[in-house]
Amino acid sequence: MIDRLTNVVAELRERRAIRFLVGYLVGAWITAQIAGFFVEQGYVGRKVLDVTLFLAVVFFFLTAILVWYHGEKGQQRVQRVEGVLLAAVLLVGAGGAAWIAARDATQGFTSASAVYDLGQNSVAVLPFQNQIASADLEWLDRGIADLLATDLAQFDTLRVVSGQRVFDIMRQLGVVDSRTVPEGLQTEVTERAGARYMLTGSIIGSPDNIQIVATLSDVRTGDIRASARARGRDVFALVDEVSDAISVDLLGGGMAAAGKAPIAELTTGSIEALREFDIGTQAMWQGLYSDAREHLERALELDPSFSAAHVQLAMVLFQTGDFANATEALQRANQHLETASERDRLYVGAFSDFVFGSAAEGEAKFRELLSKYPYEKDVRITFGGFLSQFPDRGDEIERLTLETVQLDPFYGTGWNQLAYRYANRGDFVGADSLVQRYIDVEPDSPNPLDSRGELLEMAGNVEAARDAYKQALAIRGDFAIALSHLARSYRREGRYAESRAALAPYRTSEFAETRVWAWWLSADAWVSEG
Repeated sequence: MIDRLTNVVAELRERRAIRFLVGYLVGAWITAQIAGFFVEQGYVGRKVLDVTLFLAVVFFFLTAILVWYHGEKGQQRVQRVEGVLLAAVLLVGAGGAAWIAARDATQGFTSASAVYDLGQNSVAVLPFQNQIASADLEWLDRGIADLLATDLAQFDTLRVVSGQRVFDIMRQLGVVDSRTVPEGLQTEVTERAGARYMLTGSIIGSPDNIQIVATLSDVRTGDIRASARARGRDVFALVDEVSDAISVDLLGGGMAAAGKAPIAELTTGSIEALREFDIGTQAMWQGLYSDAREHLERALELDPSFSAAHVQLAMVLFQTGDFANATEALQRANQHLETASERDRLYVGAFSDFVFGSAAEGEAKFRELLSKYPYEKDVRITFGGFLSQFPDRGDEIERLTLETVQLDPFYGTGWNQLAYRYANRGDFVGADSLVQRYIDVEPDSPNPLDSRGELLEMAGNVEAARDAYKQALAIRGDFAIALSHLARSYRREGRYAESRAALAPYRTSEFAETRVWAWWLSADAWVSEG
């Protein structure tokens, strides 16, 4: 055994294999360090480093084969075995590099969407088929579903999937542009939502004679558990009639009748306000916050006591950073909580405790909310935001944020917050991959590029950061926060004249708000310069 090992070592020396391979490893290490530097500085993406490391391993085997067959002194020929080995290694290298370049750099975060079992009495209300040919009532497909979900959610013994969750799953299945869930996907949507039953149906008739037909099905057996039918002109009365019939079957007559309020008291008695609320809610689900705010404010003009609209508006304003108006909206929402759903009461209560009162009480309400409604991604982001005031809660914040993108891989806010978490701990390569996913899911939004700019600044690549800020402004010229970040990047370095020069094109912008910000930031540069 020792003699054989001695012979192998002697042959390696004769072929100069050790010298060549050590030299190769040193060169590969230097190459990897250079690639890592360019990735960290934001000049290239993470995939470049991944491909570089993979090819370094592949070329190590190539080098070993070549050294073994040609390391000896004198002239050698390419042997058949050597040719086969070289071809095999090259084939693996080409295929592996192509796969790494094409794969999603963040796929490990969302290998499967999170699914929660909501228990025996759980229902997913899917959008109804709306067959009424009226532009004013085309929103009823999802509107009726949301009203029924809100009405059924009054019962503590029922778990009702939110419309947001249904929408998210539809988007994951590629049917986001459809107003309803195709029949072949209804069971899958319900199962992904974690519900045992699905409520489907249709809306037929005319604006003066609306008929709602609903069917409650067990997704495990395929059996129809209950059905209901209601006809009339009053949408709210029809929803009450259908939900009464469904709840009686699920809970029994006595439990269903106890303490159930008419849907108009929980939402609004104005069909116009309800329409604006539905459009605003749909916009909010898609991250179109300016559109959502416009329609929600219109709903509240039509019905100032519309509690759910106050809650949604407060959430939208907090999402967009308009904290002053968000706080006012939150105070108004508190005034109407007696008619709000349990979910909204907990959400507004937790929010209010953190903003106005006790952080401990707010945390308890957030935990109760997630216990009862585990699929709430926005609640996780909001809760994590409030926990950020405590330095020792970083791991929990990251877990909550990671769960949001597991629930919905298209949730840009989740990818954004996760990217900042990685950057704050110094992992700028990981942060770049995550913010790229944010850009991918919201390609027409300026905020992902603004976030990339901030992350590049944190990594020390200020020039690339400025380019990102300018790209954000190219998408939306009135995105003033990117303008502020652009000016800040120069001000931090004491380059006040260059800051004013960078702001010059925006001082004549077609957007009034951008012009005001550009002049204000320019004036700030003059003052700072003395």
